Amino acid sequence: MKNIFNTTGVIKDLSDELIEFLKYVANSDDKTSEEATGTLVKNINKRVIEVKSNPSVEVEFMTLLDRDKEKIEEGKKEVAIKVT
Repeated sequence: MKNIFNTTGVIKDLSDELIEFLKYVANSDDKTSEEATGTLVKNINKRVIEVKSNPSVEVEFMTLLDRDKEKIEEGKKEVAIKVT
């Protein structure tokens, strides 16, 4: 089963915590976290701040980003070869 949520759509029959989470996904900042009444968004935002302040995570992220870009280019080349 797959659920797709629109962060800007009409919200019906969702828990308050899920609504707060969708607002946080749409606008991931400290203000949104502070306005949240549940713990989910507050915990996620706390972890995001911890990760952003860790230089080794930044290096790891950039390494993964570079790898992903390389794989995308490889995929494009493979598709181009198959098409021709």
